[in-house]
Amino acid sequence: MKAWNTGLTLGYAGFTLGGSVLQVQRPGPHVNDDIAWNTGLAYANGPWGGSYTYFQERRRGDHGITATFIPPVIPGNKGEKFQSHLLSGKYALGPGVDLKSSVFCGKYSGQNRSDDPQNT
Repeated sequence: MKAWNTGLTLGYAGFTLGGSVLQVQRPGPHVNDDIAWNTGLAYANGPWGGSYTYFQERRRGDHGITATFIPPVIPGNKGEKFQSHLLSGKYALGPGVDLKSSVFCGKYSGQNRSDDPQNT
């Protein structure tokens, strides 16, 4: 298996912008690789702050699954995609006491791989 990861954050005047990328390639008789990335922006001023983060992961490949499982799995899974949005906020009530809240929304599209023996 080969994998590489890189990321970067930049900050100025209470703002922080960041992002990262991860790519994974698995060896074997079937094409199978993943790429995931995220980016986000945060702002903090005094006792309060907020942030937004976007994440996406794509999996490509023909996993060589045959229709021998019950229920049958479609052979030749060609790809999956997961996306998420995260909005967070915080307020410092006092020393060591923070009030934090987040809202998350995610979306998955692709074939269920729970029966894929390569992912167990």
